[in-house]
Amino acid sequence: MTSLSRIDRLAAQLRVQLERQSKRSSSVQAGGSSKDGWADLYTGAAQSPAASVRALHAAGVTDERVLVSRFIEGMLKQEFGDEVGNASQFQQTVGMIVETLADNSETWVLCRNCVAQALEMR
Repeated sequence: MTSLSRIDRLAAQLRVQLERQSKRSSSVQAGGSSKDGWADLYTGAAQSPAASVRALHAAGVTDERVLVSRFIEGMLKQEFGDEVGNASQFQQTVGMIVETLADNSETWVLCRNCVAQALEMR
């Protein structure tokens, strides 16, 4: 079995959560796009999730939920592009993902470890 890094495992779990949310949204919004054109906005993130977390921490933020949210936001921007942050539902989606991850102790430990690993990188 292939060993996955913490970030790879978190990314895989995020994709599953996004697929679930997408399915729920598409069943609620008949005939509408469930992704709000996120895939069309892909251009690559300007700053890595780890660098974003380090910058926020350097500014004095220590709340782990805020740091995890920034990490998740960075991962989504890498996946879908920076412009996705301007979409009206993006911050709501980030909040829902973080809430879902926080509800499961195993995934929350994984999130905290990813943030800790990001802070250790220099």
